[in-house]
Amino acid sequence: MTEPRHVCAICGLVLNKITGGGGSRWDHSRPQDHPALPIEVTAYPAAQVVNRCDFCYGEDVRWMIPAKTFTTPVRGSVSVEHWAACEECVKCVNRDDWTGLHRRALAEYERRNGVALGVVEGAMVLRLYRKLRRNINGAPVPIEEFSD
Repeated sequence: MTEPRHVCAICGLVLNKITGGGGSRWDHSRPQDHPALPIEVTAYPAAQVVNRCDFCYGEDVRWMIPAKTFTTPVRGSVSVEHWAACEECVKCVNRDDWTGLHRRALAEYERRNGVALGVVEGAMVLRLYRKLRRNINGAPVPIEEFSD
């Protein structure tokens, strides 16, 4: 059974589940000015939910990429099932262009933050994408069909 998605009750951002160290917690996908206050997505006004692309962190999420839960290259971290994707990132996935997807994610990180991701962190992102690629278990699904 799939665990329901959670959002932050403060900002509406869809949260990531971080598992490891004997427990789990819900966390924002990027730094915020407040701690995550998780609630099930159904308890939050649908029009105010803020989805983020799990690759580039853009807000124009239109796709869910079905995936199995897997351990990530980040020590003690687990990726729990599906990944959200924007139109441009899902095109890369559909073309099996993981190098292009990696470049896009790094460029978007630099554009948003004004600084490039470090070499070590960038390499970890690439390893994460390689593991995701091995754990995808279906074609991308439009988000409105996925939530039905």
